[in-house]
Amino acid sequence: GVEQYHQLKDRLADSHISACYSSDLTRCRIGAGIICQQFGIAPTFRSELREVNIGGWESLTWQEIQSRWPEEWQARLNDLVNYRVPQGENLLD
Repeated sequence: GVEQYHQLKDRLADSHISACYSSDLTRCRIGAGIICQQFGIAPTFRSELREVNIGGWESLTWQEIQSRWPEEWQARLNDLVNYRVPQGENLLD
């Protein structure tokens, strides 16, 4: 939670960040605010960056998904907005 945002802020202290984009979800707004404050920048919040439930693909890397389900992976690439992950959501949900 918040403690992890502070840890990330500390890890980024020597970075040069000039822009920050975040989901508009409350927990993301909080985190972006914590991190961006040290750089003197205001986060830009976008609903398009909200999480999507990726169902049976949860906790897998993109490489694992491509390897296990190549046809489903290609179908997703062909229609990112409407493709529904098995047991999950599409970007419109």
